Amino acid sequence: MKKLESLSLKEFLKDHAEELCLELPESFPKCELILSAPVGIIRSQKTPRFRLKGGTSNLAVAGGDVIEELVKAYPREIEGLLHRLKRRGVAVVIICRPHGKHVQAFSEILESQNLAFVETRLSFNDFVQIFTEKIKDLQSRTLTLHGVLLDILGVGVLIKGPSGIGKSEVALELIMRGARLVSDDAIDVVKRDETSVYGMSPPITRYHMEIRGLGIINIRELFGVSAVRPRKKIELVIEFVRWEEYTNEDPIAAREMTTEIMGVKLPHVVVPVGPGRSLATLVEIAARNYLLKRAGIYSGEDFEKRLEEKTKELHIRRKDQ
Repeated sequence: MKKLESLSLKEFLKDHAEELCLELPESFPKCELILSAPVGIIRSQKTPRFRLKGGTSNLAVAGGDVIEELVKAYPREIEGLLHRLKRRGVAVVIICRPHGKHVQAFSEILESQNLAFVETRLSFNDFVQIFTEKIKDLQSRTLTLHGVLLDILGVGVLIKGPSGIGKSEVALELIMRGARLVSDDAIDVVKRDETSVYGMSPPITRYHMEIRGLGIINIRELFGVSAVRPRKKIELVIEFVRWEEYTNEDPIAAREMTTEIMGVKLPHVVVPVGPGRSLATLVEIAARNYLLKRAGIYSGEDFEKRLEEKTKELHIRRKDQ
């Protein structure tokens, strides 16, 4: 896969266009890649005669013969099928081995509904098999972590800690300050290359948080689309620990801590949780401090140098006295 700022369905299909026998149009929509098998449009013996089967992807697949029959013999079912596709979040429909004028008519109907239409020379079964294998290959480079992933000032911050310590409540306060939620509780992590990992939300929990006392809340509905994002590169790990378990009192050692996720080293900040501490403020300051370090400004090292210089100066003065 290419090294991209984020995974997209278009780039994924481009990477495997030769194997999937695809030619993507320039107008292909910008949408995320969902790590799931495609949705199949299949012929059924029951009513409605055309059903959706398979995964939770935003990509649907249909055989050219199925679409030909749908448009030719059962045009009244098209509206219901389109409604079910949209309800499942489908953005792109792949037609396998298209033939006949009715497939062309169906493509025009899709375009009128803002659904992309792409053709492939592969059979329905072959396309589904290859697409699913590529998705599984990508999934093999993923793991699921417990925590909260936020975009704070453009920094991907993963907050870890034991259950019940207050990660979600802190995340909610940060969202009210302008941070963006990527995922709460379960985070799917993908290793993009040897130096970067990206986190995203499982489809079933996307945009949602669990706040004790309030239950499940929908962040996108509460705060708008600007308060959420589908994925983010993880750049900083902040771990909440109980006050009595915090053992590191050395500020110099604390600034040098790192942790590994899938073999990628990341800055690691341990924050002890105690009464009266403004954890949201501490997390935001940690993100700001990370940005300073990325710009080459290391506050701890600068302070240490000044302290050493002052100590040497005092030592020389005492010698001269």
